[in-house]
Amino acid sequence: MGELEELTGVPFWSLFLANVVFGVLLAVALTWPACALVLAVYRRSVQRGMRSTAGGAAAPPPPVLPAVDPPPRIDVTEIATAPPLPLVDLAARRARRVQIVFAVAGLAFGVVAALAGARASGGPWGPGRFLAFALLASWPAVPTVIALGVTRRRTRVVSWVACLAAGGLLAAAGGQALDALVLIGVPGLFMLATAARSIRGAAWLVAPALVVLWLTAVAALPPLLYLWYGRAFDRSTWILLATVVALPALVALYSAVLTLLYARKWASDETLLILQWWFVLALVLAVLFGTQGADNTAWGLAPFAVMTLFLLGVALVARRTAVPPPARLLLLRTFGDRGRSSRLLRDLTVHWRWVGSVDLITGTDLATELLEPHEFLDYLRGRLRRHFVRGPADLARRVGELDLCPDLDGRYRVNEMLCHDDTWRPALTALVHEVDAVLIDLRGLTPQRTGVVYEIERLVAEVPLRRVVALTDATTDGGVLRWALDRAAAQAPDEAPVRDDPAPALRTVGLTGRWSADLEKVLDAVGQAASTGAARARGRRP
Repeated sequence: MGELEELTGVPFWSLFLANVVFGVLLAVALTWPACALVLAVYRRSVQRGMRSTAGGAAAPPPPVLPAVDPPPRIDVTEIATAPPLPLVDLAARRARRVQIVFAVAGLAFGVVAALAGARASGGPWGPGRFLAFALLASWPAVPTVIALGVTRRRTRVVSWVACLAAGGLLAAAGGQALDALVLIGVPGLFMLATAARSIRGAAWLVAPALVVLWLTAVAALPPLLYLWYGRAFDRSTWILLATVVALPALVALYSAVLTLLYARKWASDETLLILQWWFVLALVLAVLFGTQGADNTAWGLAPFAVMTLFLLGVALVARRTAVPPPARLLLLRTFGDRGRSSRLLRDLTVHWRWVGSVDLITGTDLATELLEPHEFLDYLRGRLRRHFVRGPADLARRVGELDLCPDLDGRYRVNEMLCHDDTWRPALTALVHEVDAVLIDLRGLTPQRTGVVYEIERLVAEVPLRRVVALTDATTDGGVLRWALDRAAAQAPDEAPVRDDPAPALRTVGLTGRWSADLEKVLDAVGQAASTGAARARGRRP
């Protein structure tokens, strides 16, 4: 195209495709550090908001906890291992159904990709080559199924290794080693760069923004050089100049569309991430097919369009099926260990979000784990403060707006509340009356870290203890827990459920460090507590 091709000696379209691939690789390399930097600043902003009051003043110092006389005793009992409950089985069944749907959608992607590849090449493909290419193009079905399932860590690793080995064998058998390298390598690196839960709240925007930033810089360079040397713009230069303007607008449109899809519940955070993986693969296919001619590029996006329409159709049909009320869970914890809190939230919600919602009060330990698209955009625009609970009226409105409906993929949401220092206590009181079960993580409870004592007091005062499950381990100071329960029982009002309980007891799950086995015990215990709470809630509904 004009003087630009004469200067470089490379066709304009080939330059564009090469820069698209390089932009994706650049995003792979920079997404993690860029997200880590942005989210570290976000956590500090959340921390400042939490330490201030709704009026903007500094938070008062915590009160000194006085000693109490021996109160009515609340026992601490270890929950015995029990057979899996219907609630836990239901979560596994729903996850498997969605896994099957996405696996079929992935295979459809591969078949359409093979058809498009045969059309772009212009030559006949034998059955062996067609099948090999279709399976290669559908390989992200494996990480997709893993991401949606409730599989253990060892199973996930084995599945990844088996998938990569199978891809290599298919490539060798079909003589498509280069295709395998491109189709598996580039999307695979992108998946590894964006899959971590700790950066997911920003990666959905940072990764494509990095690609667009590179393409914008590359597109802006020739026009700048033409201006520098005083050369007249030709057709290709005007196209590049238009691209410089259009690409940032495309990112803005992309962020607005994804935020709208998430807000309207057309896609969950997991689905948005998975579709982004498949779109990168479609982009790689477009580049591969585009080398056979610019008119073939659109065929690379056809598999993604077919896959999206298939998922949408299945979701709309499934949405007509009536679903039971969600099992609502409130998660409380001892702040201070970000890694421990993140793992608990991640592994718990992988299972629980198939049967109900999870409510919690956001702290700096989980702020980035729960960052939603609209919150991230508001943070970038300096509007984070509007997401904090600012007073009684605001709290009542937010409790009434808690998201209790499943997304199109069947998963429920995690409802978070960002609170100032003078609004988190009323928020806790409001939430404990709304949920079916409470899971309180008491790991790390020591004389120096007693921030969870207030939560214990509110639970004892307002919630039947059979609806509460506590997590403990070797870092839980039994003496501090005993003191906190005695203090809570002494301060409980006369109408507190604990007063009518002939044998009040805090039911605990003692974690052994073998997390897979421990998680099964936690899910069983919380499922039992939620079943009790749900039965109570149904009994009072009109």
